[in-house]
Amino acid sequence: MAYFLGAAFVVAADVAIDGVMHMRSVARQNRAIALWNSPLSRLGRCGIYSLRATTAVEEALTEIYEIEPYGWTYTNGLYFAGSRVPERIVVFASAAVAVIDVILYEDYAFAVRYVDEAALELTDRLCLPRIPVFGFVCRAGLDEEPRYLPAASGRPVGVTGRPWLPGLLRARLGDSDEGSCLPDHFEPAFQAASWAYEQQSNLFWDMLREFPHWWTIMNLRLDDEQDETVDLVCAGPNAVFAIDVSNVDPDGSVKRISRHIHRLRAYLPWANLVPVIITDSVRRMEFGPHVDTAGNKIAWINPDCFTEFARKVRLRGLSAAEIAFLNAPAPGWRRTVGFGPDGPEVSWGWTDE
Repeated sequence: MAYFLGAAFVVAADVAIDGVMHMRSVARQNRAIALWNSPLSRLGRCGIYSLRATTAVEEALTEIYEIEPYGWTYTNGLYFAGSRVPERIVVFASAAVAVIDVILYEDYAFAVRYVDEAALELTDRLCLPRIPVFGFVCRAGLDEEPRYLPAASGRPVGVTGRPWLPGLLRARLGDSDEGSCLPDHFEPAFQAASWAYEQQSNLFWDMLREFPHWWTIMNLRLDDEQDETVDLVCAGPNAVFAIDVSNVDPDGSVKRISRHIHRLRAYLPWANLVPVIITDSVRRMEFGPHVDTAGNKIAWINPDCFTEFARKVRLRGLSAAEIAFLNAPAPGWRRTVGFGPDGPEVSWGWTDE
């Protein structure tokens, strides 16, 4: 009798232990799901994705620059369908134009469709019927040989890995003693995009140099299913700055920065979000009369004065723990800032967790 009672007790204890372990496992899974879906984790992962995308575009631009094509003019960040697309490079050769979308791991079918639509839009905007506009998709991080896929318009779109991109462009666009086919009426938009990219890059590295412990992201692409990037986001202990960089169309800049503030508030509802427009139309900085959707005055700042402005603002930003969480938003995700011989260096990597 004692034997059977002891056996029953052991079985009951095993069942109870298994139940406790199961409940703890479920609790861990629920915590992991809640962490993954939390606003800070989502924002941090968006930042790391944007960092990777920006690096991929810079590497593609470097590949084009190193072949030193004569008569080519190129930039990224032109406006398509009313939105600035930083992952899209446009190259003007002497007798043809190339539109290149740099992707990380997106589906080829969507990428081919988007670049084909952009090529058709650019064809209409250029008003040059004899100049063909070719579409390309460059897959970053893959040594994939070139091939062509059919697009909805009936035109082929070149798909290639980054190492093959310069040769493919040279074969398609060619070299010439003549200058690029960039038309005069399109040059202001081209120069504005080049200026914005240069100022963005300078501000990004200046912020990393001056405030390495802040969370600074260029061309932040959020996961809210809106196809519009925030030019620059700088999150520190004294405020969170949402920045639009534009030297033209002030009304468009006001509308864009208002949309960005509204979108970022869904991720950081407790922080003070400061709307900033970077332009050289002001000598130092001005406030208003424009306001965002929450009634906050928009700051118009010269690019040379932003770091000084960021240092003097005293509002509610993010704590050190929240910034650390943005830099490591989930197991396997990490953004780090260091200093090398040439200045600040920002990278992403994987944790051991």
